[in-house]
Amino acid sequence: MWALQFYVNQKLKIHNFKCIDDYADSATDQKVKVREALYENIELIDNLDKSVAENRNKSDPKSLKNWKPELEELASKAKKSKGTVQSPAIYSPAFSLVKASIEFAQLAVSDANDQEGLYKALQKVRRAFNKSNTVLYREEY
Repeated sequence: MWALQFYVNQKLKIHNFKCIDDYADSATDQKVKVREALYENIELIDNLDKSVAENRNKSDPKSLKNWKPELEELASKAKKSKGTVQSPAIYSPAFSLVKASIEFAQLAVSDANDQEGLYKALQKVRRAFNKSNTVLYREEY
């Protein structure tokens, strides 16, 4: 959804966002203005489809960087990271989040077509994030 609205914003030059993340983090009233502009210029949807198709046809197949060695190194370093009884409560869930994120990245690099595996790994990242969030919340009170 943000991609289409970001595209519309870029084409119509409504706001000055540098990337889609800036748009996603923008205020609701800014997004409403872009969405209304989309409804007024509905043909932009067809233009986006053509633009995506043209870019696919233009793109040269470039060799991708091999991230496996870096991720393996990170994984071996992260494996040693553990929270202890003496360490702050956030250490353990933070280290779990790092490990789950690296595992997700390793799977994405090794088999990007394994949607089920990627989804399971992402769920593990979410659980680790939620545990970290819970610890931070509990430490506030």
